[in-house]
Amino acid sequence: MTATFSDAAACRSAVDFLKRYDRFALICHLSPDGDAIGAVFLLKLALERLGKIACVCCQDPPPENLTMLSGLCEVFASCPFDTNSYAAVAVDCGDLGR
Repeated sequence: MTATFSDAAACRSAVDFLKRYDRFALICHLSPDGDAIGAVFLLKLALERLGKIACVCCQDPPPENLTMLSGLCEVFASCPFDTNSYAAVAVDCGDLGR
């Protein structure tokens, strides 16, 4: 689903999706930059505050200039669980290939 903030129906659909599931695999794009990392971690924190389980999954490690952020490298290392039982959410991805 591609949506803009002005698309109220798409926003409601996204909120309904997040309410429906309790476990999430959050995926950001290859070679994550600051905006991808910020977006995926904000969503992770928001879901956890709602009592949900969220794990950040990324094929590539964060860039060196951001490794000073507390816990970033550990969270980005891998998803230590079977993600088949998790709802997947792609964050800051322009297309499926990225």
